[in-house]
Amino acid sequence: MTKESQTKQIFDYLMGGSRLTGLEALQIFGTIKCSNRIFEVERDYGLRVEREWKEVNSAHGKKRVIEYYIKRNEL
Repeated sequence: MTKESQTKQIFDYLMGGSRLTGLEALQIFGTIKCSNRIFEVERDYGLRVEREWKEVNSAHGKKRVIEYYIKRNEL
């Protein structure tokens, strides 16, 4: 059995209605460049992946990160 590409895994994850940040992409899929994989999802599957700033807590205070998702009306 072959392992699915990170792009396909991220596509399936987003299509399931989940949202994803760069850190989550690293933890779940092992991808360092989440933004590149998101670009590939858009290119390969013809979908618009939305981006939204999200504030998260860190050891150094609050940080802003980008969260990726697919709007439900896009599905």
